Amino acid sequence: VISVPAGTLVLAAGFEVTTETTDTQTDVTVDMGITGIDADVFVAGFDLDGASAGAYPQQPAAYQPVVIGASADTIDILIKTATAAPTAGELRVWAVLMDISDRKAPGIVALGS
Repeated sequence: VISVPAGTLVLAAGFEVTTETTDTQTDVTVDMGITGIDADVFVAGFDLDGASAGAYPQQPAAYQPVVIGASADTIDILIKTATAAPTAGELRVWAVLMDISDRKAPGIVALGS
């Protein structure tokens, strides 16, 4: 859901349920993370169909910021379990990103220079 460039520290990420799901026949849980690194680092097993508008999932207790190294990656929301595909609902996704790349440009001097 969010593209993250190489050389980025993901301090936190999550989502807000802005429109709740309306399909009562669907039991859906979702994870949010970086699939190649940790698929549920930001959200683990959130009960999407049971959430009301305005709900925010909590980050897992063992959460740590994630470094995106030499290759760009994406923050993904994955359906963990579902008895049927949800037919409605809306999420507002957010992330706090910090550029930690070693880019030097005019006005930026390496220490010890």
